Amino acid sequence: MDWQFWMDSAASLTEVHPTVAGSLPAKATIEKLSGRKGSQLSAVRKLHAEILEQLLIVLRTKGYSIRTEQSYEVWVARFIGFCQNQDPAGLGNVEVVSFLRHLAVGRNVAESTQNQALNALVFFYGEVYLPYAYAYAYERKSPKAAKEWGWQYVFPSGRLSVDPRSGKTRRHHIHENGLQKAVKKAALQARITKRVNCHALRHSFAIHLLESGYDIRTVQDLLGHADVSITMIYTQPGG
Repeated sequence: MDWQFWMDSAASLTEVHPTVAGSLPAKATIEKLSGRKGSQLSAVRKLHAEILEQLLIVLRTKGYSIRTEQSYEVWVARFIGFCQNQDPAGLGNVEVVSFLRHLAVGRNVAESTQNQALNALVFFYGEVYLPYAYAYAYERKSPKAAKEWGWQYVFPSGRLSVDPRSGKTRRHHIHENGLQKAVKKAALQARITKRVNCHALRHSFAIHLLESGYDIRTVQDLLGHADVSITMIYTQPGG
């Protein structure tokens, strides 16, 4: 086997190849895509770089595959390009329907491709643009909001960290692992030999609610279960 051939092949992978693309920061990814010669989407990516970076950050935060990331980014860029590079804030249902009709009638693309484009736009507006626009608008309207008591964490972290969405350094809430470690430490100090963790406390909380006379629907709401049947299973003594 020609190992040198395979080594050379691996070394020649581009930075947008699925094997290595995920390791490239979102900003650098958009910059690379914007610099592609001959790409009709370069102008879109340069003008709307910030929101497209945000799209990649949210996709990566939520654990989407690199293939989905690349697909969604292309469809969102194509949509904006189709709308003459307008600000996404001014685009809505009419433009989305027009774009999908263009794909179906003008481009004659398959139904599965149309669905893929629609899914990308639904994700973009629901998970990326609206939360991003709201946070930006509120920050401009209330620049001192970060210091208001209503926006403070009850259990703040002891250290600062970088917000994956805005890129700003700020204080977040404590990590859930810290709470789990604290519960485990308290159990050891209390000399409890049975396994004690946050899940056990949550389960005990639900059982005590029922024993105190609360109905199953109330317990369901407090636990955040979508289906009451899950709550019924969860509150069994051996659940």
